[in-house]
Amino acid sequence: MTEKTKSIYTLKQIETPRLIIRPVRLGDEIEINKAINNSLEILQKWQPWAKDPSIDATRTFVQRGMFSWESGCIKDFPMVVIHKQDKRIIGASGYNDRSDPDDGLYEIGYWCDVDYQGQGLVTEYANALTRFAFDVLSAHKVVISMQIENKKSSAVAIRLNFSNEGTIDRDSVDCTPKHLAQHYIYSTNNIKKLPALDYSWSSDKSKPSGFHIINWAKDILKITDNKAFAMSQAITKTPWSHVFEINTGNEVFYLKKIPEMFSKEAKFIQFLEKNSNASLPQIIAENSKLNCFLMKNAGQTLRETLNQNFSEELVFRTIDQFTCLQNDMANHVNTLLRMGVPDYRLEKMPDLYTQLIQQKNLLKACSLSEIEIKKLSDLTSTVSKLCKKLAEFQIIETIVQPDFNDNNTLVDETNQRITIIDLGEIVISHPFFSLINFLYQMKKHHGLSEEDDLYHRLKAACFNNYQPYFTSDRDFEDALATSKIVNIVYGLVDQDRFIRACGIDNLIKHEYWKLTDLLKTFMATCKNNT
Repeated sequence: MTEKTKSIYTLKQIETPRLIIRPVRLGDEIEINKAINNSLEILQKWQPWAKDPSIDATRTFVQRGMFSWESGCIKDFPMVVIHKQDKRIIGASGYNDRSDPDDGLYEIGYWCDVDYQGQGLVTEYANALTRFAFDVLSAHKVVISMQIENKKSSAVAIRLNFSNEGTIDRDSVDCTPKHLAQHYIYSTNNIKKLPALDYSWSSDKSKPSGFHIINWAKDILKITDNKAFAMSQAITKTPWSHVFEINTGNEVFYLKKIPEMFSKEAKFIQFLEKNSNASLPQIIAENSKLNCFLMKNAGQTLRETLNQNFSEELVFRTIDQFTCLQNDMANHVNTLLRMGVPDYRLEKMPDLYTQLIQQKNLLKACSLSEIEIKKLSDLTSTVSKLCKKLAEFQIIETIVQPDFNDNNTLVDETNQRITIIDLGEIVISHPFFSLINFLYQMKKHHGLSEEDDLYHRLKAACFNNYQPYFTSDRDFEDALATSKIVNIVYGLVDQDRFIRACGIDNLIKHEYWKLTDLLKTFMATCKNNT
């Protein structure tokens, strides 16, 4: 593929007077699915994929589409169409997988929400995509095809002055039932024939961000089945983690890229696995230069499993896995610190808090007033007292997974094996912090309250290993209450680490900016507990 044709993968967006056309992104599935279901009757008449209008099917479309864009090699370029005035996704378009950038051939597909049909919008964005193909991608030919009975779709090609090349038989998978498997082929090789249109486009030269790591994974896994490879998916894309599901045709693997500050995740996992009995991700390969690694598939998330069929036994096994891991790692704290695991032990916490609140520009970026900043500074002594009080219970500090929850736990459907994931952000600190988060997430996502019998049993399972440290239930509840407040401090300093790892702008852009809320929560909590 030439540098000219590779420019398709760097596309940021195309803009017309009324529309924005851009590559699909994770999260688009919600609005796309609304448009699909609003237009279901007509879509099911012409589009085979519309047989399944579920959000899961739409999410798969988005995840596979985003993987195509990230890959820098798969020849399928799905885009969403956004109505500028209404600020909503009104359909999908792009160049489909019959396109061949190496040969200068691009085939446009499209559909539009029925509420926006009859306004010339489809013609507008198909015109823009045609122009972009010739102006930027060195296209020799642009094609539009549709079932011969689909008069509305044909009318778009006719309005664009495409030439009718005749008909072609398509496989039945490309045609809805009870319709002929025969399509019109319209094409153009002359941009001058298009109706006039004011359009512009922009690119992001940093894209495709996944190109190098995806091709590294493809080489490591020796993938030759390109059809199966095209079924791979982008699972998450955040400033702190890019995860791709790689389909080899025989097996599924997961590829993870992290910021440099978290890049030792694979080494941490291998050490934890070697020195504990916990079930952890199986690392296939790692690339320290690209800050990424490959791991075996370990099943679906525990949260998905519980939402389908709630199993107390799986939850209790998850707690047991993690608390055993913490117990095992208590004997290896010094080694983990030497490996680069951050030191957030209670004795270090006051200094970490002080370092945070001394960043005046950061606090102002959190929209805090001078009075609030002073309050946070005045709370430094409170942080020291709380940490000292919690330390007096002499609970051995060990690894903390800051976001231990049922969504960072995988369950193998065949053998019910539990696997703890997302361990790149582990620190050495008080073990209660992970367990507090786990219980909070169980309440939040599974409708539990602190009055429920199940919640009490989960709580007992989480802290059972630590009961010998306490002479009474009152002492335990006192330690737990104190740890919940100190956990907010831990959250603050951990957010500071995220900011340094990912950058403020990236976090704000991703709408992941918890620092302001945590700072205000900490002030309010201290006030209420004075």
